[in-house]
Amino acid sequence: MALRKTHAVPATPEHALELLARAQPQETAGAWHYDCTLATPMYGGGVEAGDVDCAMPIRATAIRGQLRHWWRLLHGKDEHGKARSPQKLFEIERDLWGGLGDAQTLAASKVLVEVKASQVPDNKLQAIARFEQRDGKLKGPFVATGLPAYALFPGQGRSEKGEVAEQPGKLLMDDFRFQLVVRFDRKASEEQRQQVEQALRWWATFGGVGARTRRGCGAVMVTDAKRRLIRVAENEVAKHGLKLVVRADAPGDAIKAWNQAIDKLKKFRQGENSGRNQGTEKNRPGRSRWPEPDAIRRITSASAPAHANPVCDVGDVFPRAMFGLPIIFHFKDKNDPQDTTLKPVPDGQTESAERMASPLILRPYPTADGHWQAAALLLDTRHADAMGLSLEGPFRASPRKMARDAWKPKADAVAKIRPLDGKADAIDAFLAFFAADGVVAGQQAAALAPAASTRPKVATGVAGVKLTVQGNGALKAVHPKSNGSWNALADKVDALLAGLTGPHRQRLKPGSGGFVMCDIEVVGSEIIAVRERA
Repeated sequence: MALRKTHAVPATPEHALELLARAQPQETAGAWHYDCTLATPMYGGGVEAGDVDCAMPIRATAIRGQLRHWWRLLHGKDEHGKARSPQKLFEIERDLWGGLGDAQTLAASKVLVEVKASQVPDNKLQAIARFEQRDGKLKGPFVATGLPAYALFPGQGRSEKGEVAEQPGKLLMDDFRFQLVVRFDRKASEEQRQQVEQALRWWATFGGVGARTRRGCGAVMVTDAKRRLIRVAENEVAKHGLKLVVRADAPGDAIKAWNQAIDKLKKFRQGENSGRNQGTEKNRPGRSRWPEPDAIRRITSASAPAHANPVCDVGDVFPRAMFGLPIIFHFKDKNDPQDTTLKPVPDGQTESAERMASPLILRPYPTADGHWQAAALLLDTRHADAMGLSLEGPFRASPRKMARDAWKPKADAVAKIRPLDGKADAIDAFLAFFAADGVVAGQQAAALAPAASTRPKVATGVAGVKLTVQGNGALKAVHPKSNGSWNALADKVDALLAGLTGPHRQRLKPGSGGFVMCDIEVVGSEIIAVRERA
């Protein structure tokens, strides 16, 4: 049902929202049904930040917002690759997803998202961390075994003066299942439906539910009504000009891949002999190799005697701002600066904002046969490149403001910042660090990993490659000697197997397979061609 145009202007913003709520598509043509399973624990997602709503754990409005976000990311350019103007993007976005305007332009969404989920049983909730009394003293927080503390620190709770000042949050644990239904207004075009399907695949692969999805929380495994895994292949990411790094380690479970991805970031930013020097005493880390601590000491004119000599004396630069803001800098030694907070100043503004979302997504990435590998996806960084910074704290009457280029290390300083390893951008340096033994897909792959890792490779063997069509329709190839494996999505299988002769095709039914004398061509873990031997 389309919202009827009227010359009356909504009396209040609340009235406008009410009109939009009433104008959701009622006359729909068909529905898409998906089965969703949490692959990693979900943090937050409720009305209160950081809380799981046990009665309504998965919100349709949140998933719809994610779908709209991924749609916007994928459609910033037209079919010719030219960037759309903000006004044009707004118009086509509102035509599909709905939006506010005056009474003439108020538009209803053509997309209806419905979630079917049971209430959360007690055994599916787990505290992120715990505190303990040891020798009469409160110790902790201790993050639950098997979970990456570096990704969950906002919910781990805190103590103050020997008391628990903030209780740890809770997680909705992995394997929780829910159903997702997507319906369309009858006026939705076939092109718009395809765009939503594309956005859904990107959400299923790189998004999630709840909070901190960019650090891997709330990742989901999504299958359609035919039990086909919904995902974005590596070569599709490259077509959109984004950078994807997938670790080359043997595929495993989602939690293992999640821990591996987060551990890479932790080591890069804070690990010994990477982000900081090796400590000289037990349980006492060495000094940071990044320039921010020494810059803050210089700006605040506060420094402990042991830190009087800078480790990284390259000026007042803050390269780690590219990973997302705010950053709270906490110094433990006496006479060092009090806590300071680094905030973004958006391009064209003079006042700081509270948050700049990280352009880096770290999470488990699903292989075509439903296994998982650690992955890093870099989104558009133009907003981060253009922002200024504001260093705020109790050290001065007004914040220290830095223009868009003032906080970035100059060329002569880059070589002195050891974690950057000669790269001007901290995220590029991290992707190279992450990509060790990894496969890179994207326009700038050659700058991040050896070129050979991005070129198609032919896998052959005297005994042939064993091809199997999985129960979900995906194709799996296993080398019998090296045990290396590669996969292809179900919707690609018919085209890949078109060149095989009849007997081989007959063997390759869902859930069965056999040794087929063939060569396969792969990019990363993805099969892109199958060729039968004479």
